Amino acid sequence: MVTPELLQKLCRQHDLCQRQGYADTGLDEVKLFRISKHEEVMPMLYNRGIIFIGTGRKTGTIGIKQFNNGPEHYLIVTSPQLIQCECFVSNGQLVGIFIQLNMSRLHRMVSKL
Repeated sequence: MVTPELLQKLCRQHDLCQRQGYADTGLDEVKLFRISKHEEVMPMLYNRGIIFIGTGRKTGTIGIKQFNNGPEHYLIVTSPQLIQCECFVSNGQLVGIFIQLNMSRLHRMVSKL
């Protein structure tokens, strides 16, 4: 489970406590991210992946569909998507993990099943 405590520990380990952005985790498809202030609605291009947010939340809009992504929800993006996003910090930050879906690796795994 992705807990706020685990994310804080990871931020310290990957030098994200004093800055915002992405950090490599040592696993090719896994990135840690941190946003330190509210961000107004802006278009963002999301790659295929799974996004877990442990602290803070994002509101996203695709066409007329709106969704929330935060500690209670996760987001799965199955194809590159342009999403209108607004970021809300909690206790001065939004922290999460992005796991990129590597389609060739996923196909190999499924074929073995």
